[in-house]
Amino acid sequence: MNNKGIIPTTVFNKYNLRANIDADVTSYLSLGVSANYSTINSSLASGGQGNGSIYNNVIQTPVDIPIREGRDLNDPFNRYDQAKGQYGFYGAYTTNPYFLLENFKNENSVDRLTGNFSVVLKPTSWLSITERIGLDVYSDRRFQKELRYNFQPIDPFFAGNNKTYQGNYTESNNILNEINNDLFASVNTKINEKFGITAVVGTNLRTRSLRILTAGVNTQGGLVLPDFFNLDNSNGPAATNNTLAQRRSYSAFGDLTLSYDNLLFLGATVRNDWSSTLPKANNSYFYPSVNASFVFTDLLGENIKNVLSFGKLRASWANVGNDANPYLLTNIFALSNITTGFGSTTFPFTKGDGTSVNGFSQGVNLGNQSLKPENVEEIELGFDLAFWQERLTVDMAWYKRTSTEQIIPAVPISDATGYSSVTLNAGKLVNEGIELTLRGYPIKNKNVTWELFGTYNKFTNTVEYIDKDKDPKEDQIVLGGFGGMSVVAAAGRSYGTFYTTDFRKDPPRYESLLTTTVCLSSLQPRRILVHICQIILHR
Repeated sequence: MNNKGIIPTTVFNKYNLRANIDADVTSYLSLGVSANYSTINSSLASGGQGNGSIYNNVIQTPVDIPIREGRDLNDPFNRYDQAKGQYGFYGAYTTNPYFLLENFKNENSVDRLTGNFSVVLKPTSWLSITERIGLDVYSDRRFQKELRYNFQPIDPFFAGNNKTYQGNYTESNNILNEINNDLFASVNTKINEKFGITAVVGTNLRTRSLRILTAGVNTQGGLVLPDFFNLDNSNGPAATNNTLAQRRSYSAFGDLTLSYDNLLFLGATVRNDWSSTLPKANNSYFYPSVNASFVFTDLLGENIKNVLSFGKLRASWANVGNDANPYLLTNIFALSNITTGFGSTTFPFTKGDGTSVNGFSQGVNLGNQSLKPENVEEIELGFDLAFWQERLTVDMAWYKRTSTEQIIPAVPISDATGYSSVTLNAGKLVNEGIELTLRGYPIKNKNVTWELFGTYNKFTNTVEYIDKDKDPKEDQIVLGGFGGMSVVAAAGRSYGTFYTTDFRKDPPRYESLLTTTVCLSSLQPRRILVHICQIILHR
């Protein structure tokens, strides 16, 4: 797949190769091997609010300047002359987006290999034992290239408004390795003509490793040569950072489904996980689920089934546990660099005898040796209907999801502790809603298909508490914010509520008076409506 982006100079190329081999060694033993390799090469436009942001410069360009006319970088109006160190008449504040597209690059090269090897033993017709090993290797290499420049305005009116940027080159290599080992036994049999049993019992071992190595030119000095993108071209010591995150989990699980005459289905699952990212005292967590469904249309007469061709009622309850991200239990140390308004100093220091001295500082997040797994409990009731041989289908469900003991990695605390945040289990969050999906085919024949599709979601989201021992008026944590507005999780409100200062009108003079912090709204929508209409012509 070779695609050119909507934005000029951007490309996205992807290639896939897949292979599968299955072999029956005997009537009781079979082997299977599968592998999939994909590679992606892309060059994308810069985002964000930095010097190279395309969108940032487009929206701040005056509306009377035609953006597309900036494509000709040889035109005096648009030109950025590296040899003469001059820029044209485009503007002293914004930069021509086409210049940025040519000289600020975000290149990406991804290789991914997934595969598995399985051995299946079938001693009887109703029992199978499977051993399966799966591998996922993911390599993501990123290159950020930004031109160094110092342009003076060609227009004397803008004298002194130089455009200056020290340039940048950063490369990052992200390598993810994941190995899954599954061993399970499956039973699929019928007790009689109407009763059936399907059961699975097994174990899973998952090991995951993420290694990130990032290196870039000096953040203060940038590049020496303006367009030579190499770490050796750093104007000052290059900045490097490497991260290694490893985790392992072991699981035992079971799944049982009972069926009666393909009308009634009862199911239950159990699972226990042991995770390396949780303390030894809390690293084991058990979670079950039950479900039931009833296909009632098979009990109806043929006249009714000509209209209502399929109908099913369903209900389920599930409890799910989640572990933490790696390294939230203990305090970590990181390489220190000294940065002030007058300059910066980068470790290591070199002593007179040629040896080096490094410096590390303790991280600002306080680890938690008492961390517990998260827990999510959900109940769902719903039905599926199909009319006129699936010319019209209806899927509706009501659900309620309660999340407790959520792992929050950066809860602000007093700096007097020596830290600025702590990892905690906190909060009770309740989500409740209705989901409705409709799909219809007004016309469906060998020549044309006209499909109408729509979904409607209505839901509420409430933070019951963050710390149940706190006064509800003070029970809140700041999730983030910008420009004087904070995104807050507060008891009694939706998750992600906006807090800021507001202006109060004081009649009859209507003077604006700055008041205390107020709650404006939430980032959570109350309703979502999606509708799609498509016509497919068949050749």
